[in-house]
Amino acid sequence: MDRERAPVTATREPAPPRRRSRARAACASVALCGSLAALGGCAPDRGAAVAAGAVIDDRGRPHDVSVPRTRVVSLIPAVTETLVAIGAADRLVARTRYDEAAAVAELPSVGGGIDPSLEFLAALAPGLVVLWASGAGGPRLEDRLDGKY
Repeated sequence: MDRERAPVTATREPAPPRRRSRARAACASVALCGSLAALGGCAPDRGAAVAAGAVIDDRGRPHDVSVPRTRVVSLIPAVTETLVAIGAADRLVARTRYDEAAAVAELPSVGGGIDPSLEFLAALAPGLVVLWASGAGGPRLEDRLDGKY
């Protein structure tokens, strides 16, 4: 009984496409709406009059951007990397202790991104400081930089 067996190939009917349950679709819709609502806080106040060549920052203050900033300190390493990537490394005058890009390794360090040396920052006289919004507890870094504390 040395019969040669023919290869068996299983044929399966294609599975019906998956259908999202209503609950799953509702969760996805809520998450999307929540994300869009959160991003809405990033947009400038449409009611505020903004001069040509100006932008509104997160605190609602207008800033003239018609003149490029040539002295920049980024207290956010990811922003520092982005500035280097777009060719603006020559505008950076300092870095944080967490910046690892070779292009900024020779720049002086202002300390951490949340707790920089304010005296050192003031001595650098930057035209722009990019920083995280301060959390709760203690004076906000933005206020300390503005001289309110």
